[in-house]
Amino acid sequence: MSFTRIYKRWEDALGTPFIKYGILVSRYPWHVLIVCVTINCLLGIGLVRLESETDTETLYTPQNSQSKADRATVESIFTEDKSGTNFYGKSITKENKYADVILKSKDGSSILTTTYVDEIERIYNYIQNNVTITSDNTTLGLVNVCALRSGKCVVGGDVVFSTAFRTAMSSNTISYPLFNYEYLSGTFGDAQSSGGYLTSAKMVRLFFYLRQDTVSASALSSAWEGKLIETFGTFSSPSMDIAYSTSRSLDDELDKNVNGDVLLFALTFTMMLTYAGFATSGGDCVSDRQNLGRAGVFATCFAILGSFGLISVIGVKFVSIVGTLPFLIIGIGLDDMFILMSCLADCSAKTSIEEKMKETMRTGGVAITITSITDFLAFAIGASASFISVRNFCVYAGTAVIFCYLNQLAFFVPCMVINERRMTRNDHCGTCRPIKPREELRTEGKSIIHAFCCGGQPPKTRRDNESPLEKYPKLLFQYLVRNPIAKVAIIMLFIAYIAATVYGIMNFKRGLLLSNLVTKDSYFYTHSKILEGHFTTEVTIGFTVTSTQNYSDVTTQNRVSDLLSNALADLDINPIVTSNWLADYKRLHALQ
Repeated sequence: MSFTRIYKRWEDALGTPFIKYGILVSRYPWHVLIVCVTINCLLGIGLVRLESETDTETLYTPQNSQSKADRATVESIFTEDKSGTNFYGKSITKENKYADVILKSKDGSSILTTTYVDEIERIYNYIQNNVTITSDNTTLGLVNVCALRSGKCVVGGDVVFSTAFRTAMSSNTISYPLFNYEYLSGTFGDAQSSGGYLTSAKMVRLFFYLRQDTVSASALSSAWEGKLIETFGTFSSPSMDIAYSTSRSLDDELDKNVNGDVLLFALTFTMMLTYAGFATSGGDCVSDRQNLGRAGVFATCFAILGSFGLISVIGVKFVSIVGTLPFLIIGIGLDDMFILMSCLADCSAKTSIEEKMKETMRTGGVAITITSITDFLAFAIGASASFISVRNFCVYAGTAVIFCYLNQLAFFVPCMVINERRMTRNDHCGTCRPIKPREELRTEGKSIIHAFCCGGQPPKTRRDNESPLEKYPKLLFQYLVRNPIAKVAIIMLFIAYIAATVYGIMNFKRGLLLSNLVTKDSYFYTHSKILEGHFTTEVTIGFTVTSTQNYSDVTTQNRVSDLLSNALADLDINPIVTSNWLADYKRLHALQ
């Protein structure tokens, strides 16, 4: 059996169900349309149960990862600090509540002068005394919400206020990166050193650790964070620029992104209605298909409504990246719409509506089925990702693709039948009232404008109702693919495209910059860009022995020592700063 016969057999087998569906829709278009709209609207009610997930760690870190399992183990060993300080409790494994303030000289000069340090301390005191919240008719400030160590608020960077720092600064003897047992590389931005001493720094970072040991303390910390953001929205310094963020900043800004996406979607919806109308605006007042093009956009919007409602009812949480999905689905829906309209335009004008729909569904129905299946499979595979952000996006996207496909069949195809019936009756595309052909109106003595606006007839060939977007690009590309020079140019462009693709893959970068998650006008974006580009980031690596050990045993002590020695041998480990409680304990015991 030849390949052509095999292909023909499979095409006929796939096309048969669509032919039967074409007959059904051509006979009962309004019934199918009403059922489709009703189902989508009922499913859309599920949006009232829409829940969002904005926690950055939950969204952008792998689920069931070894790091999360290890952290859970450490948290089970090092239980919460019951003294109310909460600095050595949960913060030993993660920072849940904090405020981060970066102070930068306006003129780009070094801040290692008395004038700048005085201004930094003034701003610090302002935060302590003026950023306050009210709870139970009591005014609470930083001292009430900060994590404590030895009875004092834990603030990273407060070393700059110490007498020792000011003395060393005046004599240019600030040891770097370690000063008085504190590591300074994370405190100063654009820091420069020479001979082990800090010579210049253009910015300083104050990191406020907040309480989180109880539910009420965590709530007060969150309220104080909000007050800090509100305060710095209007606060200014004559000599320093201020960038700030808190532990809740990214989540809040992601929520704002979702609200912004709603506005963008409304704008995109309007633009797509305009584009679909223009792309189908060929022909006269009878053959014009602008309303049919707009129906294709509405079919996609109903698909988004129904799919989002269904997923919300199921309980899959909305993530910020899903806000971009409507733009993608509208594009997919319009592709399907133009395929179906093109297949309908290829049908002979002499056949009945039923025959037209049978042929349209036999070819166009199969085409959009294949494309929709491939799109769905891509998102279905993505739904197995270990990242919640990717997984939930793919669940929403895959469901929306299926709904988009079904709505093209159950919403747009009936609209095609209704439009064909209108043209058969020679009704006006806007008023749906019977009109006469333009030639007949001119014969009756009507003006050119009247004949143009009120005359028309059903198309006899495909060209009779083609829009400029359908006519001229087709002619242009037909010329290009036949022209030898254009052929060479196309080949060269394709080779350049492949080369650029290979280069991009070879220089592919991994990682997540938090500044890319928010808009550029966000205060969090400003803070993140400064932090990413001007500060050195160190990650503390801890080793926790989970089993019970006899630490007085010399063998155990040697094994701990060997573990640390092996770690310090790694080139990425800074050997200057280490903390070993066992060694400290032995040294203290020896002194006693």
